[in-house]
Amino acid sequence: RRLIFLHTITKDGPLTEIDPVTGRPVDALKWTGQKKDTPHPHPTTLKTAECIWLSDSSKGDYHSNMNSEMFMKWVQQRLVPAFEKKYPGKKMAVVMDNTPYHHKRGIPSLGSISKAKLIKLMKKHGCTYLDVPLTEK
Repeated sequence: RRLIFLHTITKDGPLTEIDPVTGRPVDALKWTGQKKDTPHPHPTTLKTAECIWLSDSSKGDYHSNMNSEMFMKWVQQRLVPAFEKKYPGKKMAVVMDNTPYHHKRGIPSLGSISKAKLIKLMKKHGCTYLDVPLTEK
């Protein structure tokens, strides 16, 4: 079985609090030993950016176990609250790769939109001019 981790490192180390009961970093997985263990909200006021869950698959590309909705939920419910508690009033700089779930596409790929829909979308957003550079074939 494969575990999926979402994790944040700061200049001071992992962005998590230590659970005084276990002496371990707080994580997001309530371990039941079942095949479908999933992330659960931590029942205390301890804040953590840790998020761990079991993958649906033990082979293939692990990216299929994550999507932009799950990623944004982690940002809003784990990363931001943990950062604000540890560094009140400070700003955060986030560095990520271009993995598809790090950003949610507001509109479909332009290659999949008809010209009529594209023109309608441009007009809706007040675009009156579009400069498309010519490329060599």
